[in-house]
Amino acid sequence: MVVQKKESTQLGNGHVSDTESQNVWTISDVNRVEKIYTYNEALELAGHGLYNIGLLFTLILGMHALAMEIFGFSIVVRGATCDFKLHQSQKSILLAMPYLGSIFMSYPWGYIADTQGRRRGLIIALWGSFIAAVVSAFSVNWITLAVLKFISSSFSSGIQSLAYTLLGESCAERYKNRYLVILTSSLMTSFCIYMVYGFFVLRLTFSLDMGLITFTPWRLLTLILASPLGATLLLVSLFHESPKYLLNAGFHDKALGILKKIHRTNGKCNYEYSVKKIVVNETGAKIRNVDVSLMKSLKDQTVPLFKPPILYRTLQLFYLTVVIYSPSNGLISWLPFLAESFSTNWGSSSSNNETQDFCSMIVTSQNVQEVAGVESCLSSINIESVWISLIHGISFTTACLIMAMVANRKRMLLIVIFIVSGGSGLISVNVTDKIASIIFFFGMILDCLGIAIVFSYFVDLYPTSYRGMASCLGVMVARAAAVAGVSLIGKYMFSHCTESMFVWSIIILSGVVASIFLPPDKIEKE
Repeated sequence: MVVQKKESTQLGNGHVSDTESQNVWTISDVNRVEKIYTYNEALELAGHGLYNIGLLFTLILGMHALAMEIFGFSIVVRGATCDFKLHQSQKSILLAMPYLGSIFMSYPWGYIADTQGRRRGLIIALWGSFIAAVVSAFSVNWITLAVLKFISSSFSSGIQSLAYTLLGESCAERYKNRYLVILTSSLMTSFCIYMVYGFFVLRLTFSLDMGLITFTPWRLLTLILASPLGATLLLVSLFHESPKYLLNAGFHDKALGILKKIHRTNGKCNYEYSVKKIVVNETGAKIRNVDVSLMKSLKDQTVPLFKPPILYRTLQLFYLTVVIYSPSNGLISWLPFLAESFSTNWGSSSSNNETQDFCSMIVTSQNVQEVAGVESCLSSINIESVWISLIHGISFTTACLIMAMVANRKRMLLIVIFIVSGGSGLISVNVTDKIASIIFFFGMILDCLGIAIVFSYFVDLYPTSYRGMASCLGVMVARAAAVAGVSLIGKYMFSHCTESMFVWSIIILSGVVASIFLPPDKIEKE
């Protein structure tokens, strides 16, 4: 700080100017240096409140919409069985469509996320999937339904990775892991909600002739399952782009402006937002160059993921993604049909023996259906299936909320999940009690709880420049693994159940080894 004395000025007539008739002292801070904040520090100063909570609940609705779009389609297929006279092979093709669409578009979504923004990409994904899902309700045959589901899932495939990235970059570090786990728990809740929708809607008996098609309950169910996509679209428009994306893209002032808006929305008006200068303090961060060709831009976003030092993490996270998605998504997609097998076994006179393991129940139910005749046309959901799904959804949601309490111990949680899941799969085919066998079967599906943890690593371990692409490629790998899981489980679970359960359990347990080499947990103080 410098103190200066300003002397009076004498005019040409010998008088002193009135405005400067006295000595003037000025104080100037010539050595003042403006503080530079890291992005995490700037986000922390923006506070935590209404904006973050509102964004969380909006993206929870988005994940709910994604589950309705992908997993709820299994209920639609069941409802359309009689209308389209579907055979087992046609059901398998239809059930694979949501995952094939995701594989097809995951790479472009990664490019869109890293070059056009998380929020804009999310809006495009919601628009496309909502329109295609609504149109699919008026499909004239099962092939049209398959094509439209492929299109709608191609758009919806961007929702998951974009939601994780937008939330992770808009919340302070100490809340991020907890919020990502809570976001995943919404998927667990959705598994029971769409089953309840299907139970009540498919019990309706109306039939409306519309010329080319007959509007029956399964078409109404399709429209109901599509509605969360439209609702999420409206809500997302109320929120801002990721400030970190804008900062990394070179729009410093826009990023700073959004952080100020977040600060006001969070109700932190009692103090001024003091941040003036922000930097992205991370390894590999760089300003995105917008004046490059499409192919070079795609190369710039993708190649670094498969080169050292990022290559090792990419392969590790992709493997963990396969371990989680292949068995869990395959079993969940076939859950309505497996639940039907459980209820058929329970109600058959030939299965009164209570000492049956999981696979024995599957075989018994198949025998009962064969004795009853050729494959029957069932397009409704029985109450036993609803109860099984409710227990599944509630228990998984509870587990996710418990995980949220210790969300900072990500590596430890992931290892525990794999041990419990793989162990439950091995026990389910050896325990000779119906109820215990079903409980351990659901314990095997617990590995899907690792989804949030693995995708939080996609947010944490990659520079902002490649984060969207890495997450979307992770989704592509996940959906490819899910297609394999759906196909293999549909082909072998009902004919080689015991062998299938052993193989899937060993695959899940291999995730323990891969998880050990993840970065050690950092415990954040709140």
